[in-house]
Amino acid sequence: MIDPSLEVTSHPIDLILKLTSYWPDYATLHPDARRAYLQWLAGDRREKEIDIGYLFLFYYGLERRALIDAKEDSDAQADIPSIAREIRRLLAIHESNDSFRNYATAFLDYLESATIEPEIYVQTLPKARRSHPLPLRLRIALGQLAVDRQPLPAEWALVWVLSDPNRLLRTPVKRCVEAFATLFKVKYSELFGTGMRLRANQTRLTISYRAASGKLNGMEFKRQLNHLPEISAQSAPQAKLQEVIDLCATLLEPYSRFIARHPERDKSHEALLLLPSACWPDALTSEFLALQEQSRHEMRVMRFDGLMERLRCSPPLTREMLSALASAFSINRIGMAPDFEEGRKRFKPDEWVVLYPVEDEDHTPWNTPIYQGCVTTVELACLVALADDIERLAVPTLTRLTDQIDSWAHLLPGQRQRLKAHMRLSLAQPPRLTTLKKRLQPMTLDARHAVAKFLAHLAEADGIITPGEVKQLERIYQALQLDVQMLYADLHGVSAQRLDNKSVHRTHATGVKCADSGITHEMAPSPGKPRDAHPAAGVEADASRVRLDFARIDQLQQETESVTTLLAQLFAGETAEAHPAAEPTRKAEPESVEPPLFGLSSEHVAFLRHLVMRPTWSRQELSDLAADMDLMLDGTLELLNDVIIGLFEMDLYEGEDPVEILQHQPLLEKLSA
Repeated sequence: MIDPSLEVTSHPIDLILKLTSYWPDYATLHPDARRAYLQWLAGDRREKEIDIGYLFLFYYGLERRALIDAKEDSDAQADIPSIAREIRRLLAIHESNDSFRNYATAFLDYLESATIEPEIYVQTLPKARRSHPLPLRLRIALGQLAVDRQPLPAEWALVWVLSDPNRLLRTPVKRCVEAFATLFKVKYSELFGTGMRLRANQTRLTISYRAASGKLNGMEFKRQLNHLPEISAQSAPQAKLQEVIDLCATLLEPYSRFIARHPERDKSHEALLLLPSACWPDALTSEFLALQEQSRHEMRVMRFDGLMERLRCSPPLTREMLSALASAFSINRIGMAPDFEEGRKRFKPDEWVVLYPVEDEDHTPWNTPIYQGCVTTVELACLVALADDIERLAVPTLTRLTDQIDSWAHLLPGQRQRLKAHMRLSLAQPPRLTTLKKRLQPMTLDARHAVAKFLAHLAEADGIITPGEVKQLERIYQALQLDVQMLYADLHGVSAQRLDNKSVHRTHATGVKCADSGITHEMAPSPGKPRDAHPAAGVEADASRVRLDFARIDQLQQETESVTTLLAQLFAGETAEAHPAAEPTRKAEPESVEPPLFGLSSEHVAFLRHLVMRPTWSRQELSDLAADMDLMLDGTLELLNDVIIGLFEMDLYEGEDPVEILQHQPLLEKLSA
């Protein structure tokens, strides 16, 4: 199209200078613009910063060669592969120009649709790019999957949702692209297994291209692939995909909000823990697997700052992070006492925690009155157990307390496991007697005595009553405003021994003697007689055998159930008082979604985008399209036409059959953005 007779400036021209019009024509260009265009051609067309009119002027020639000349010229037909390669090269350089990208992409789609490879869905995935229309390779693959009755793989579903401008993507999806891609495939597979089954609908896949060149008068070139359906016209599969998108967006919100405030910490463990575990890096997953393995068979007692150091988390931790940690532990079948969500605002670095194994994600209720009553019972028992040297706890006391918890049939298995962890925590970090005193103060005198009496009986259950235990029991009786003399009666009431307020002497095979101030050791147990073989423990001993006293065991069990019931009543009152129609926790607002285009519903925007893909439609084709999208054709056309007239002061379409779609450039650019 270059006319050598036209004037050309002799000196070089800066290619960046804007010297061309919207539809450039070599014949009407200024001599400076002709010189710049020829410079660009002579330089192999590699400059990125140029007057875009030069690119389009060259592109018009490629259009004519492939669309017009190739119809009758075999040489031009043979040039089409080279033309396609050149357009891809130019597209890589000038992809940031929306107008050129839209024209060039549609042109390539039209050229490539002449030959369709079978089973594209088992080949390389196309690059996900949000565009209108959808990438041709994707549309063909979807149609082939439906025709071949094959499930839609998660990878192809992901490309579809990231490419479709009709999909509503909330802020977390756009801000956390990599995490969304990983999570989407996981959730999609959980919901659909190997993939959704696509239905072959009535709307046929049609490739349409309207020439960019003004000299071609916007000619339409259309190729219909009658053997393939246009799956993107169906509303049902897209609605299912939108549900997966929304689910993933909700799960990503905590991480998204964190990195919005702290973009420099997007790879920190504090941030990564806010992600669903499916999105964790291998290092973080491995750390949790190690913790899971180490706590699989026995409980681990460790400091909170040591745990956070292992997880590479820096304090302070927000409530959102603590909640994320609780979820992470639950998913990895690791329990922790105290629990992250037991209403605690923050953990102190030197605070002790206990990790323990759980069978599955532990959803056992912990805030029931009966369970809270058991917690207080265990805390009181630990206070007594800790009266002496901690070394004594190695076997007898731990075993006794653990067995006692295992015997509480009124608790669920998960509650008993959690309670044993709380016991270990109370032994490592004893509760304060003043705290327990305040908790038990509202109880009646008889109820407080029942609790104290149970502790006295529990203390002597191993057959050894030490001065330290008696001294601790005295403190507890005093804290509960009970006469200390009641303690001595309670200690020996089980053995039916008479005592007075001055002194009590009681010697058994264990070599234990009781006196006014408590109980002291006089001798070691005789050979062959176990140290814990004491009638108070429910065991009778002689020189040859040990026999369980089931009546004593039953009595202690009944006392335990009675005490936990009393404490449960106390906590039932506290729970009702603490949560009198408690206000629901204020949830963070979901991060923003894109506002509806033109104020239309997503279904109507999708229909509009399909309409402008082709300049003409038969009435039957539009009826099929509307049926696939669950819309009423006449009402939809009327609504869309009214909206476009209001926005652009021009009709959207003309005619009834065929229906001609008027191509308004501002509308096309808005729909393609």
